[in-house]
Amino acid sequence: MDIKINETEYKGQKALTIESDVLKIQFLPENGAKISSLFYKPLEKECFVQREGDQFRKQPYDGVYLKADGAGFDDMFPNIDEYYYDKYPWKGTRLPDHGEVWFLPWDVEVQKEKLYFKVNGIRLPYILEKWVSMPHKNTLRIEYKATNPTPFDMDFSWAGHVMLNTEEGAQIYLPDDLKNAYCTYAKSGFLANYGDEFSWPEAVAKDGSVFHADRIRSRSTDDVLKYYFKNQLKEGWGAMRCPSDNSIVGISFPPSQVPYMALLHNEGGSHDIWGIDDYCFYFEPCTSAFDRPDIARLHGMDSVLKARSSYSWYLNISVTEGENVRKVTEDGIIMI
Repeated sequence: MDIKINETEYKGQKALTIESDVLKIQFLPENGAKISSLFYKPLEKECFVQREGDQFRKQPYDGVYLKADGAGFDDMFPNIDEYYYDKYPWKGTRLPDHGEVWFLPWDVEVQKEKLYFKVNGIRLPYILEKWVSMPHKNTLRIEYKATNPTPFDMDFSWAGHVMLNTEEGAQIYLPDDLKNAYCTYAKSGFLANYGDEFSWPEAVAKDGSVFHADRIRSRSTDDVLKYYFKNQLKEGWGAMRCPSDNSIVGISFPPSQVPYMALLHNEGGSHDIWGIDDYCFYFEPCTSAFDRPDIARLHGMDSVLKARSSYSWYLNISVTEGENVRKVTEDGIIMI
């Protein structure tokens, strides 16, 4: 398999592109080592959300995520919601909106057919590394390692912000044992409010109607809904299929290390709350739930980077075509 890595550009920013004859993926080392583009060549389709315009919207350290070029794929670490760390020896330390690493420049090396990225924490003394490869021509694999060199345990959360372009009627596929979810954001509140529990994939809305959470509604729905699944995952995968072209984007990850999953439906509802006119769907595999380590701890859904130790995991992102999804395997193969 021929894998190419080239220096490129994305909206005026330095980029590194890794590609096969099926996928072309751009990383921005100076902007959180984010993935700015996931392009599926057979359909000439951009799978990741893109911001309008030719200028990349940068933010300084401790900036506001929604004012940045919040598109593509970002690593959220060591938190999502801004909060004050609440345990010794970092008690009172304020951690920025959507974590630290999304706006930091990362060190980068090209290693044959791999990319290596590394960043050091600013307000917490961690090291986060990731190795990028393409084990299959339609699969991107990111292997992560977070290291805590201190003699103190460190609460943290990693979440992968997988921001997908979508369409009305798109189908969401998840493991069968995911049956109940906690709402963490609801614009309309038609189904639930913060902290409310509901069933998945079918739930009864407040007006008595049946909500099919595994189907994307129309853009005119004008709503945003985010929720975390209640139970720890036994299988780590998810997929979205667009019926207009049978394209499928699937992800997989180790449930032993990444035991939680959040989903976000933005069905044209963000224009008047976030100032972004989006129609998209997010997968958010995560090491802990509820967007903040302290709140996750209250629910027993937290993750800890132990003293003088490391924590490793991976994320596969694959694209293919088909009329159904049975699962996404641990090596990224979408089984149709």
